[in-house]
Amino acid sequence: DLIRPAREDGQILFFKVPPHLEKPYDNRYFTALCTQAVEDVELLEGSGPALHRLYNNYDAPRNQPLFVNISNKVKDDTTYQAVPKTKNSQFEDALKKGNYYAPLFEDSICDGSVNAEISSIRTDKLKLAGIKCLPAFSIVTAPDFFPQVDPLDFENYDLAPGFSKESHFYEGGVASLATARIKPNPKMINTKADSTSDTYLAVLSGAKKDKTGISIDRLAVYKNPASEKGYEMSGFLPDVASSVFAPGWDVTYCGLKNDIYIGTEGLGSPFIEDMKFCSALNGMWPATSPDASRTYQGSNEADYRNPTAVPLLDREIGICGAGPAGKAHESWGWDGEQGPYLEKNRGSWKVNFTDLGRADAVNNALDGKIDMSQLRTLTSGELIQRMECLKICIKTLPPKNFRAEFKGTVTGYTYLWLVSAEKVNWGKEDAVALGIPEDLVGNDKDWITRKENAKVNGEGYLYVFANSVADKEDVAKDWDTDLKRRRLAVDGEQIYICQVTSNAEAGKKIAWAQIKRNGIINWQTK
Repeated sequence: DLIRPAREDGQILFFKVPPHLEKPYDNRYFTALCTQAVEDVELLEGSGPALHRLYNNYDAPRNQPLFVNISNKVKDDTTYQAVPKTKNSQFEDALKKGNYYAPLFEDSICDGSVNAEISSIRTDKLKLAGIKCLPAFSIVTAPDFFPQVDPLDFENYDLAPGFSKESHFYEGGVASLATARIKPNPKMINTKADSTSDTYLAVLSGAKKDKTGISIDRLAVYKNPASEKGYEMSGFLPDVASSVFAPGWDVTYCGLKNDIYIGTEGLGSPFIEDMKFCSALNGMWPATSPDASRTYQGSNEADYRNPTAVPLLDREIGICGAGPAGKAHESWGWDGEQGPYLEKNRGSWKVNFTDLGRADAVNNALDGKIDMSQLRTLTSGELIQRMECLKICIKTLPPKNFRAEFKGTVTGYTYLWLVSAEKVNWGKEDAVALGIPEDLVGNDKDWITRKENAKVNGEGYLYVFANSVADKEDVAKDWDTDLKRRRLAVDGEQIYICQVTSNAEAGKKIAWAQIKRNGIINWQTK
């Protein structure tokens, strides 16, 4: 199992949830217990040529789980139940009040060492007399949701040297664990008495040079991140693991400020709790953790509303039966939740979405609703095509940025919410347009679904964006009857429909229209 209740002799292990505190730090992160301050690291800063990333200084080691699930309460020695959701804020208030016992959950993530037994080898015959066989640091990690994608495949969409001068990722990025330059847990490899205690070897992958006999044509494959990898399994090397924030998906950093090391003790408890937050923040580990930001985007504050960076399609994040697709097309996403949809409520268009604090990844995992099969066949080429089309849209549509001081169209700063995403072969096939309501324009969807109405040609996507209004603290949240979902109004009826393709031979790459109360505005192409 991905996770399971922690038990000893059949009895649940638990801890007492402390009350919510704001000082010395806010010990609630949405509806999880936060054991230390969450720093803003790996954020985009500046604008234009001065755009850069605010890197982690590794000065806040995590020596205990940073995020701990507290949305369940112990009933007795062997059972527990979820804290009930409510139409008002009673659910959140109960978690903030604390003073109840929450069950602990365990996963199989850990770090350790691997040793080679060489006593049977005649080292004297091999001229290896006196040589030492040192242990190797090893990790049992969280699953890789994208086994056919490596972090550096996305370099051209981040602030990597020699690549893009902008980024899709407001927070996070594509650095691999090999770039962290942090030593492994010394408690596991026990090299204190050895002169090599500050030297560690990591095996990395890479392109072979032509002198090995491999053809130049084969070498070119290594330079094309969209090419087929030729394998269907996760990598096991540090240049394939992600390394941003603290430092990555597989491990965090622990120890003292003047002696830090990578280890697993600071990861979320269980890791599924951490997975929910990091997926919602779009780019923390883009080649490993799915981008669920468009599922939860309205949950974040107006000046911290991470937009989608690596778009997942509607069917991959789940289609809500109460939305325009209807019950016949209802599905559940990779994380057991359902994505956003446009809804006319009290005469105005709104985005109906899942609240991040109320999404229950832990119980979804326990109930078998986490479905990695929806993502494991996705390749770098497919995701890069989606990202390229996303960038075309953000650069073409009227700029809406949550960073007021930045006037450009950097994808990582956009305020636009990708409400619906569907793959379409424009001009060749009809679109399904499950994310577009029947009454958005007129009384049917022929204007967008019929292939003869396509404004571009070739494989691409139907992207639907909305510019949403931020919640105000003094205004009650608009909860849906689902109790996990709420609504945000669309600012000025600003809904944008995009037919987009990255096909280099397609001519026009994007056609877009803005939807207002009086119907569709004229299509514009570029």
